[in-house]
Amino acid sequence: MEETKMEGLTAEEAAVYDRQLRVWGVEAQQRLRSAKVLVLGCSGAAMEVIKNLALAGVGSIVLVDERTIGQVNQGNFLISSEMDENRLLSEASACSLREMNPLVKIDHSDKSLTDFLENEQVENFGIVLAFDLSSSDVDKVDSLCSAKSIPFACCICRGVSGWIFSNPQNHEYVVEESKENKNGEIVKNLKQKRITGIKFLEMLEQIQSAAPRRKSPMLDTLKICMKYELKVGRKVSSDDWEALHTDLKALASSEQNELALQSYIQEDFGIAPVLAVLGGILSNDVIKRYSEVSSLGQHFESHPLA
Repeated sequence: MEETKMEGLTAEEAAVYDRQLRVWGVEAQQRLRSAKVLVLGCSGAAMEVIKNLALAGVGSIVLVDERTIGQVNQGNFLISSEMDENRLLSEASACSLREMNPLVKIDHSDKSLTDFLENEQVENFGIVLAFDLSSSDVDKVDSLCSAKSIPFACCICRGVSGWIFSNPQNHEYVVEESKENKNGEIVKNLKQKRITGIKFLEMLEQIQSAAPRRKSPMLDTLKICMKYELKVGRKVSSDDWEALHTDLKALASSEQNELALQSYIQEDFGIAPVLAVLGGILSNDVIKRYSEVSSLGQHFESHPLA
């Protein structure tokens, strides 16, 4: 494709990304174009994030999910009821994403999470995003990324609730600060900032011991479920109610807490509004990180929407 004078972007890229170029500029778009994103799990939350990143113009995306369409309950809006249930989920999702933006290279893998992480060069990616894993798997991926200094984020959605964890590792970025001078004029300056990452288990220890300003039944539920998943090595389900309820009563027993716990363990996928909200938050954080005007968001955010 023919190059434009717009500092290396092709004419097609300049046309497709015209609106966002006016917002964050050519240099930010070039950094996005160089981004290599690894996605673990093709859930509904994953597709909300990846759809936004693909439309923004990241360089390449690899989707990893060994499941077929028939093995997945609901949530992935890129999968229609007309698709063959024996078709690989990651392959079908990749095909739909390519139609959204042919300028982005999108590949898929049918390997399991364990096989992919053991046999592929994860350090070839600029960021790793994981979706709807158990806390034990989140810890494994986070530990691997931390050892290789790769930014990592995960998003978990269940029913009307969800949470995001991010470990940006050590990252420098620039913020614009405005200040009024003696003459009453607004002066804008660029200031470099640095953020240090925190590992998943460290974050979990912090929320386990923290006393929130406003009591959140969902936060109590997350504390219980995360700790339990680390113990048993899998995602919680409604079959775990008795054990989880016992742990919850020891922490904080109330009708609100019990309802929050029931809601969280009964659903294995998030409803559309929750997926859209969390997907928007995480994809925006990734875009801002590559544009170097911010870093990944808070280390931990929970979003009960009911």
